[in-house]
Amino acid sequence: MTKVLIFCVERKQYWKSKQRGYTFKLSEAGLYDMADAVIILHDLNSDCEDARMIDIDEAFTSLQKQVEILLYRRCESDAKLDSVISLLNEIKDAV
Repeated sequence: MTKVLIFCVERKQYWKSKQRGYTFKLSEAGLYDMADAVIILHDLNSDCEDARMIDIDEAFTSLQKQVEILLYRRCESDAKLDSVISLLNEIKDAV
């Protein structure tokens, strides 16, 4: 059976498993059977709480993109740090 996440748009958080609270962390998000999620979302959205179902592949693709961006930024920062260290070494050698 297909597993999905439930995301509360209003809170900008995922539902934890067994409908026990919310979390920002994808690693703590509950996995729900799609059939159960449809029922939960129907009840929620009729109570005016804006929530949606997120496919696991979609969630992890998004997570991968975030990790790639962070790694890219880290590489940029490391390159800048290397440039500063090189410049300091040049100054030290000149003195």
